[in-house]
Amino acid sequence: MTDQQLRTFITVIECGSFGKAEELLNISRPGIKKQMDVLESELGFSLLTRSHHGVELTPAGELFFSQVKKALVFLDDAVVSGRNIAANRQTLRISMPLHPHQLLSDIYVEFHSLFPSVQMQLIPYDDNTFLIESLLQNEVDLLECTFQKKYVQPGICYRLLQAHVFRCAVSPGHPLAHKDAFSYDDLIGQKLAIGGRPSEAFLAELEAHCGKPSVSLLSKNNSSDIYNFCYNGGIFISKASFIDYMEPLATIPLRTAQPASYSALFYRKDCSENVRNFLKITDSFFPPIVRPE
Repeated sequence: MTDQQLRTFITVIECGSFGKAEELLNISRPGIKKQMDVLESELGFSLLTRSHHGVELTPAGELFFSQVKKALVFLDDAVVSGRNIAANRQTLRISMPLHPHQLLSDIYVEFHSLFPSVQMQLIPYDDNTFLIESLLQNEVDLLECTFQKKYVQPGICYRLLQAHVFRCAVSPGHPLAHKDAFSYDDLIGQKLAIGGRPSEAFLAELEAHCGKPSVSLLSKNNSSDIYNFCYNGGIFISKASFIDYMEPLATIPLRTAQPASYSALFYRKDCSENVRNFLKITDSFFPPIVRPE
């Protein structure tokens, strides 16, 4: 009994005759009849009654038809799943920011050197709305992003890569543009704006050191708003690394008691061997760090 015989049998029944099945399968009528004869001989019972009007199922054939049709669906699904798994084992899909931090660049090189048969597929994202969903649904294998508590879900693991400090953007002509780092004392009396959604802890720390400064919130981090604010004498504070690329603005670290954010790698608990190998290499480049609760 072969897969081809069973598929021919299903097609004959669905077409209602050998003639119609012949057109669909592109197999001669004698060839179809021979396949059905061999199939019935191997089974030891008749599947079809044949007449000038077409073919009909015997009672045994009706049961066989319904079960075989289900079995072929399962077989097709198994083949597709197997091919997908085989393909994924040779591909490491890494979701990364549209403006990459270059944190993993050396790891990419090392991984390719050690596992040249595995193709890395880098998938940039600009919207973080469905990042974890893409990981849970096996659309990607690794996710590089800024750590957020809401990403920690059942079945998801993470590895912190690096702590990021707050950075201050100022125009090149600002009196403080020459400094290597800002302290809170530098911010006293300045016109300030903060990007994103700063934590209550950071705002409390800022107020404790600087009094109650006049602070604007630029929640959407719009580039034109940031440039306008800085060129009008303001200092823009952000935990996002994108301001490092906003030339000719000067971006200067702010000394604080706590990191602004952490970059992290998220992955599924049931990850592939490729992911585990990538994480081993990551350990050699980034010392393990623990995020304070």
